[in-house]
Amino acid sequence: MSTTNQTPTEWTIEEFLRRQAGPIGVSGWLTVSRPQLAEFARASRLTADAVDLSVSLNNRWGSDLVDGFLLVSLLVHFEWATVRLRDEGAWALNYGLDRVRFIAPVFVGERIRDHIQLLDATPRNPGQVLVRTRHEIEIEGKSRPALSADWLSLYLTGDLEAVR
Repeated sequence: MSTTNQTPTEWTIEEFLRRQAGPIGVSGWLTVSRPQLAEFARASRLTADAVDLSVSLNNRWGSDLVDGFLLVSLLVHFEWATVRLRDEGAWALNYGLDRVRFIAPVFVGERIRDHIQLLDATPRNPGQVLVRTRHEIEIEGKSRPALSADWLSLYLTGDLEAVR
Protein backbone atom coordinates (compact mmCIF):
# COMPACT_ATOMS: atom_id res chain seq x y z
CA MET A 1 0.00 0.00 0.00
CA SER A 2 1.33 3.43 -0.84
CA THR A 3 -0.07 6.85 -0.17
CA THR A 4 1.03 10.40 -0.83
CA ASN A 5 2.21 12.46 2.11
CA GLN A 6 0.13 15.42 3.06
CA THR A 7 -0.41 17.37 6.24
CA PRO A 8 -3.86 16.86 7.75
CA THR A 9 -6.02 19.86 8.57
CA GLU A 10 -6.55 20.22 12.32
CA TRP A 11 -9.97 21.22 13.65
CA THR A 12 -11.40 21.73 17.10
CA ILE A 13 -14.87 20.55 18.04
CA GLU A 14 -15.96 24.20 18.04
CA GLU A 15 -14.76 24.53 14.43
CA PHE A 16 -16.89 21.54 13.43
CA LEU A 17 -19.89 23.24 15.06
CA ARG A 18 -19.23 26.62 13.39
CA ARG A 19 -18.54 25.30 9.89
CA GLN A 20 -21.15 25.20 7.18
CA ALA A 21 -21.67 21.92 5.40
CA GLY A 22 -19.13 21.52 2.62
CA PRO A 23 -15.76 20.09 1.63
CA ILE A 24 -13.25 19.22 4.36
CA GLY A 25 -10.52 17.91 2.09
CA VAL A 26 -9.23 15.29 -0.29
CA SER A 27 -6.92 12.55 0.92
CA GLY A 28 -3.71 11.52 -0.77
CA TRP A 29 -3.74 8.70 -3.30
CA LEU A 30 -3.44 5.12 -2.07
CA THR A 31 -2.73 2.02 -4.16
CA VAL A 32 -4.45 -1.15 -3.00
CA SER A 33 -2.02 -4.08 -3.19
CA ARG A 34 -2.51 -7.85 -3.36
CA PRO A 35 -0.76 -8.36 0.05
CA GLN A 36 -3.10 -5.80 1.62
CA LEU A 37 -6.11 -7.63 0.17
CA ALA A 38 -4.76 -10.96 1.52
CA GLU A 39 -4.22 -9.41 4.98
CA PHE A 40 -7.79 -8.11 4.98
CA ALA A 41 -9.11 -11.57 4.02
CA ARG A 42 -7.21 -13.14 6.91
CA ALA A 43 -8.24 -10.45 9.41
CA SER A 44 -11.92 -10.74 8.46
CA ARG A 45 -11.76 -14.58 8.33
CA LEU A 46 -12.50 -14.74 4.59
CA THR A 47 -10.48 -17.92 4.28
CA ALA A 48 -11.53 -21.35 3.04
CA ASP A 49 -11.05 -22.87 6.50
CA ALA A 50 -13.45 -20.33 8.08
CA VAL A 51 -16.22 -19.81 5.47
CA ASP A 52 -17.59 -21.37 2.29
CA LEU A 53 -16.00 -19.33 -0.51
CA SER A 54 -17.72 -21.18 -3.37
CA VAL A 55 -19.88 -18.19 -4.34
CA SER A 56 -16.84 -15.86 -4.23
CA LEU A 57 -14.95 -18.23 -6.52
CA ASN A 58 -17.67 -17.62 -9.15
CA ASN A 59 -16.75 -13.92 -9.25
CA ARG A 60 -16.14 -13.19 -12.93
CA TRP A 61 -13.80 -10.29 -12.11
CA GLY A 62 -11.42 -12.70 -10.40
CA SER A 63 -9.11 -12.31 -7.45
CA ASP A 64 -8.06 -8.76 -8.42
CA LEU A 65 -11.40 -7.38 -7.18
CA VAL A 66 -10.98 -5.42 -3.93
CA ASP A 67 -13.51 -6.28 -1.23
CA GLY A 68 -16.00 -3.46 -0.55
CA PHE A 69 -15.55 -3.84 3.19
CA LEU A 70 -11.82 -3.25 2.77
CA LEU A 71 -12.76 0.08 1.16
CA VAL A 72 -15.02 0.88 4.13
CA SER A 73 -12.20 0.06 6.55
CA LEU A 74 -9.92 2.49 4.68
CA LEU A 75 -12.24 5.40 5.58
CA VAL A 76 -10.45 5.58 8.95
CA HIS A 77 -7.07 5.93 7.22
CA PHE A 78 -8.36 8.53 4.78
CA GLU A 79 -10.12 10.65 7.38
CA TRP A 80 -7.27 10.66 9.89
CA ALA A 81 -4.80 11.49 7.12
CA THR A 82 -6.99 14.42 6.00
CA VAL A 83 -8.49 16.00 9.13
CA ARG A 84 -7.56 15.62 12.80
CA LEU A 85 -9.17 16.72 16.02
CA ARG A 86 -6.83 19.02 17.93
CA ASP A 87 -8.75 19.58 21.19
CA GLU A 88 -6.75 18.63 24.27
CA GLY A 89 -8.39 15.65 25.95
CA ALA A 90 -11.10 15.24 23.28
CA TRP A 91 -11.69 11.87 21.65
CA ALA A 92 -14.16 10.20 19.31
CA LEU A 93 -16.23 7.06 19.02
CA ASN A 94 -17.31 5.43 15.78
CA TYR A 95 -21.09 6.01 15.88
CA GLY A 96 -22.01 4.26 12.64
CA LEU A 97 -22.46 4.51 8.89
CA ASP A 98 -25.46 5.60 6.83
CA ARG A 99 -26.13 5.21 3.15
CA VAL A 100 -23.13 3.06 2.22
CA ARG A 101 -23.05 2.33 -1.52
CA PHE A 102 -20.49 0.38 -3.54
CA ILE A 103 -20.81 2.12 -6.90
CA ALA A 104 -17.91 0.89 -9.04
CA PRO A 105 -15.42 -1.95 -8.57
CA VAL A 106 -11.83 -1.36 -7.46
CA PHE A 107 -9.08 -3.72 -8.58
CA VAL A 108 -5.65 -4.50 -7.14
CA GLY A 109 -3.14 -1.92 -8.37
CA GLU A 110 -5.64 0.91 -8.82
CA ARG A 111 -5.17 4.18 -6.99
CA ILE A 112 -7.96 5.58 -4.86
CA ARG A 113 -8.51 8.66 -2.73
CA ASP A 114 -11.27 10.03 -0.54
CA HIS A 115 -13.21 13.27 -0.98
CA ILE A 116 -14.55 14.21 2.46
CA GLN A 117 -17.40 16.63 3.16
CA LEU A 118 -18.86 17.85 6.42
CA LEU A 119 -22.61 17.24 6.36
CA ASP A 120 -23.40 18.50 9.86
CA ALA A 121 -22.24 18.72 13.46
CA THR A 122 -24.91 18.52 16.15
CA PRO A 123 -24.47 19.14 19.88
CA ARG A 124 -25.93 16.34 21.96
CA ASN A 125 -25.49 15.79 25.67
CA PRO A 126 -22.99 18.06 27.46
CA GLY A 127 -19.51 17.34 26.11
CA GLN A 128 -20.81 15.46 23.05
CA VAL A 129 -21.04 16.46 19.38
CA LEU A 130 -22.27 14.14 16.63
CA VAL A 131 -20.34 14.83 13.40
CA ARG A 132 -21.59 13.45 10.09
CA THR A 133 -19.22 13.34 7.12
CA ARG A 134 -19.72 12.09 3.58
CA HIS A 135 -16.94 10.07 2.00
CA GLU A 136 -16.66 9.47 -1.73
CA ILE A 137 -13.79 7.25 -2.80
CA GLU A 138 -12.53 8.18 -6.25
CA ILE A 139 -10.75 5.70 -8.54
CA GLU A 140 -7.98 7.38 -10.52
CA GLY A 141 -9.00 7.81 -14.16
CA LYS A 142 -12.59 6.62 -13.66
CA SER A 143 -15.73 8.73 -13.91
CA ARG A 144 -17.72 6.86 -11.24
CA PRO A 145 -16.68 6.68 -7.58
CA ALA A 146 -15.99 3.35 -5.92
CA LEU A 147 -17.88 4.09 -2.73
CA SER A 148 -20.09 6.67 -1.10
CA ALA A 149 -20.81 6.56 2.64
CA ASP A 150 -21.98 8.86 5.41
CA TRP A 151 -19.94 8.31 8.56
CA LEU A 152 -21.10 9.37 12.01
CA SER A 153 -18.53 10.10 14.75
CA LEU A 154 -19.38 11.05 18.32
CA TYR A 155 -16.81 13.57 19.54
CA LEU A 156 -16.44 13.71 23.31
CA THR A 157 -14.89 16.14 25.73
CA GLY A 158 -16.55 14.86 28.86
CA ASP A 159 -16.30 11.99 31.23
CA LEU A 160 -16.28 8.40 29.98
CA GLU A 161 -19.26 7.61 32.22
CA ALA A 162 -21.37 10.14 30.27
CA VAL A 163 -21.50 7.78 27.27
CA ARG A 164 -22.05 4.50 29.12
